[in-house]
Amino acid sequence: MSSKEQKTPEGQAPEEIIMDQHEEIEAVEPEASAEQVDPRDEKIANLEAQLAEAQTRERDGILRVKAEMENLRRRTELDIEKAHKFALEKFINELLPVIDSLDRALEVADKANPDMSAMVEGIELTLKSMLDVVRKFG
Repeated sequence: MSSKEQKTPEGQAPEEIIMDQHEEIEAVEPEASAEQVDPRDEKIANLEAQLAEAQTRERDGILRVKAEMENLRRRTELDIEKAHKFALEKFINELLPVIDSLDRALEVADKANPDMSAMVEGIELTLKSMLDVVRKFG
């Protein structure tokens, strides 16, 4: 046998073994290149996860700010309503002594005196107007 014709124990010529090994190396190289892309894919997946998390945090933050603004608006409306009510109550309480004074003036007025009748009638109308306003607002 010549050196080219020598067979290996498996029955293949050395050239065939080299070709087979070369094909195996070529088959392994694409896998190796796929492994090289894999860290990029991992990084992309990691960045996408971080982006999704950041978007979720931002959405939550926006929702919280909106809720806080709505709560602030409600509290402000309630505060304004209470301020109006308190101011009105305070005003009415300040009018009570005036109403009492008009009432006392009518009690002591000489209704029989014709000269005083116009004044008594004016006091009665003023008292009636004030009582109507107090009833309307308070």
